[in-house]
Amino acid sequence: SQTVSRAIATGSAPGGTGTTAGRPPRPAGPPAGPTAGPSSRGAAGAPPPAAVAAAGRLGAGAVTVVARRPAAVEELRPVARAVGVEMRAAAWGDDAATHLGADVVISTVPKGVADPLAVAADWRPETVLFDALYDPWPTPLAASAEAAGCRIVSGLDLLLAQAVGQFEHFTGVTAPRAAMAEALAAARAI
Repeated sequence: SQTVSRAIATGSAPGGTGTTAGRPPRPAGPPAGPTAGPSSRGAAGAPPPAAVAAAGRLGAGAVTVVARRPAAVEELRPVARAVGVEMRAAAWGDDAATHLGADVVISTVPKGVADPLAVAADWRPETVLFDALYDPWPTPLAASAEAAGCRIVSGLDLLLAQAVGQFEHFTGVTAPRAAMAEALAAARAI
């Protein structure tokens, strides 16, 4: 049984937002399945509703959404209510890095947007960072979290989990996860 105290997810399309969500640490590695992390952006540049829903499913007591647009936060409130999670709003600004002390940080912002946070971050080694980007990798945010001893889940982990789920859904057979991971690593090395 997992208990999540606080979660943060950050997500953004141009002019978009970020979110934070927390839960107790779990072993590093890819998400347990396609729904373990955000897989798409919400409407109007909002962070993925899946991030808020996942935090609720994991038992988060609260989710803090760090956003550049207040309207994007409001778009997520129905999701938070539906999964029974208290949702707090915080402005994306000079103090956005103060929210990186959550149990879990989910970042789905475009390339470069979170780079300034890496410099100001005061990570806890217990934090798990899911950074949905995979190019460039590691991102400055992921590199700073890893240097602080945090566990990292990358966009490539998400891509693999999605591919496995899709393979199994469309074929009805167990996906060759190890072979798929190997092919992904080989393609990334090119």
